[in-house]
Amino acid sequence: MKRLLGITVCAASVLGIQAQSSKEFADQQSKIDRLYQLLEKSYTTDIDLQKVTEAAIKASLKELDPHSYYLTADEIKQSNESLQGGFDGIGISYILESDTLVVTSLVKDGPAEKAGVLPGDKLIQVDDSLVCGSDEKTRKISQLLRGKKGTRVTTQFVREGEGTKTFEMDRDKIPVYTVPSWYMVNDEIGYVKIVRFGAETGKDFREALKKLKKQGMKKLIVDLQDNSGGYLNTAVDLCDEFLDKEKLIVFTEGKNSPRKDFFAKAGGIFEEGELVVLVNENSASASEILSGAMQDHDRAVLVGRRTYGKGLVQNTFYFSDGSAIRLTTARYFTPSGRCIQKPYDEGTEKYFETLRNRMDSGELTSADSIKMQKELQYATGNKRLVYAAGGVMPDIFVPRDTLEKDSTLRSLNRKNVLYRHCVQYTNTHRRELMKHYQYSFANFLKDFTLPEGYTASLENFSKKLDIPFSFGALNNRQANYVVHFTKANMARMLWDNNEYQQCLNEEDESVKKAIELLTLNKTAVILEK
Repeated sequence: MKRLLGITVCAASVLGIQAQSSKEFADQQSKIDRLYQLLEKSYTTDIDLQKVTEAAIKASLKELDPHSYYLTADEIKQSNESLQGGFDGIGISYILESDTLVVTSLVKDGPAEKAGVLPGDKLIQVDDSLVCGSDEKTRKISQLLRGKKGTRVTTQFVREGEGTKTFEMDRDKIPVYTVPSWYMVNDEIGYVKIVRFGAETGKDFREALKKLKKQGMKKLIVDLQDNSGGYLNTAVDLCDEFLDKEKLIVFTEGKNSPRKDFFAKAGGIFEEGELVVLVNENSASASEILSGAMQDHDRAVLVGRRTYGKGLVQNTFYFSDGSAIRLTTARYFTPSGRCIQKPYDEGTEKYFETLRNRMDSGELTSADSIKMQKELQYATGNKRLVYAAGGVMPDIFVPRDTLEKDSTLRSLNRKNVLYRHCVQYTNTHRRELMKHYQYSFANFLKDFTLPEGYTASLENFSKKLDIPFSFGALNNRQANYVVHFTKANMARMLWDNNEYQQCLNEEDESVKKAIELLTLNKTAVILEK
């Protein structure tokens, strides 16, 4: 009880109701102490005090803002893994096909690849635990595969046409790539995809830029679409590669956090050269720091749709049991002074409905539906008007593809039919597919068509899942979607994520617009308006 009381008192302190010496703080803290005394001495039955404490903390944080929240020790570990650069495991990506885990890709030089596991292999056992034909959830399987670096794990897979195979391997550090794709679009234009701003992102990004420059890159597309953010310092680090020395990147300020300015240093890798940054409604937090700084300094043309609108800075405060609070301590502001945080005064539920409301209002599909408030106007270095409008507004609007609302495709995607069939088909026909394209991704990218018999196979697969459909009955847009989806996911299974992204980008309207702007040298004209 004393330990839990200590946690609760600590929680009250972290929430910062007021300085500890104030009477108001003391009064509120006494209520919390009194509550736990009553629970211990007067409540009718035994209670789970940890559960009660966590509920109290969560409820308190919910009253503050949408981005202050409580995490258990396990949740903290999982959250950190995606940003810290890796975890210990065997290095496979997979999907659950019915009740069986199917490998979709492997980490290059990871334990599984070295042992001989191939995409399409079906996992049936990990050490003494059967994981096939059971109700094992993905998280449980993941826990079985993970473990301390150097520890041995014995796995059994079923391979199409070859039966059961046993692989023993030693777990190792598995990198989590936050810069999963980079390549040359043509002789001059490079492309880099950033999915998060983690501890290793700056290093990986610089390595990608250096390699692209060696291949002749003079112009660059940085893709931040669907990037949910990450570390503020990493965003600053990346901005530094594009801006001249002493240019303001971002500043933070809060009630108990004095203003702190972050400036660019000398020696950025790409301080000169045309730059386009891609954003959309899911680009948030650190993504908005980078895009906002590039826009305010007229360094890049922003293409896409209004970003998410998260301008709050969180710090992590740990408890003795490993759990923690991510608490908002400040707001961040772009160089022009914009705070792009969208309002949350109507509560958390309304706040998280914002994206749906943007879709319903037509904002994601029509630039004319976007309403700008004149009082939220700011100016860039070139005196271009920009807005603090609950997100960063791009310079060039690209509407969201409405095909996602198509009823036929939604029914197929609801049970992941297209992806599951693609994995199964590619695994079965891997050798003949590679031979057909002469083991060359360039040939695949240029000449891909659906293999003979693929649509019939897909129709039969779909029918078995009680989602019958006819490929021949699809309209041109629907059919193109199926072909493009298959091409991209087949590329990932036959090669890797870089090839997958190149295939995806063939039909990405924002990428196509960026290539057009850079090819026709239009960025300078836009930035000088």
